[in-house]
Parts: sequence; C-alpha cells; structure tokens
Amino acid sequence: MDDSDLLHFTPVPLRGRRDGWTVRRQYFFILALARGMKPGEAAKILGMSRQSAYNLRDRPGAEGFARAWDLALDRAAERKAEARRSPLFERASNGEWRPRHYAGRVVGWTHREAPGASMRILRNLDKAVARNSAQKPRTGLPLSLEEILAMVDPEGAKPCGS
Repeated sequence: MDDSDLLHFTPVPLRGRRDGWTVRRQYFFILALARGMKPGEAAKILGMSRQSAYNLRDRPGAEGFARAWDLALDRAAERKAEARRSPLFERASNGEWRPRHYAGRVVGWTHREAPGASMRILRNLDKAVARNSAQKPRTGLPLSLEEILAMVDPEGAKPCGS
C-alpha cells in the first residue's frame, strides 16, 4: 500500500523551531502511524513526546493533521486485518517496512524480509513430512507441489503464478 495519499494535508502552522514539530516531523509521524506504530512510539522515534503529539493535534488549525492522523490509524488497521487474511507465503515473500534511525531520529524507512514467516513455513513443512511418513509407507512416488503446499499452509496454498 502506498501512503503518499496520507501526506496531502495542511501541516499545523507553528513558529519555526528546529527541535519542534516541523513539517517534516509531522509527515513522518503520519507515516509511522500508517505503518502500525502507536502515537507514543511514533513520537518517540522522532524525538518528540506522546503528549506533545496530542497537544499538536488539539491546536487550532490542526484539522488537516488530525484528519490525516485518523486516516493513518485506519490504514494501519486495514494493514493488520489484511496481514491476518493473507496466506503465510505472501507474508513471507512481501517482508516488512521498518524505520531507519540516526542519532535517535527517523531518517528513512527500510524494507526487510520477514524471516519469521519463512521459518514458520519450514517448521510446518518438517511437521507435515514427519506426519506423512508416519501415516503411510513410502511408495517411491514424489508428492506434487499442490500436495506439499496444502500440508504446509492448508488455508491459502497455491503455487506461485497460479
């Protein structure tokens, strides 16, 4: 999901302070919320406090920021629900986005693989092979790809490209 649509809001007008809620910090805060962080966590990685984020939201002229905040939380909830619905193979192949920090501040985002999902696939495959070999004697015929995938992830098993 692309979050660029969440950044079409009018930042809260503030006097220019290098250590305050700059326009850039406001945008990164909204992106962090959309990626599933709680407001306190998002504020902390930007070097701000949770309370200052809520104070910013309540300021006069912050209607666009508050709307973007709500939309970002909705987007995070959609992502969470989508992750629960998606098959294990899709989660393992898509990975996740994580914030990059420098000197206690977020300087960007990095896409990382999800090794936990891959390991879960391997564990499920090991269990399925052990179950399969214990249930019936080996006939010498190899299993088809569909049979292997059904043993590993019975919910949404499909070969890639199908």
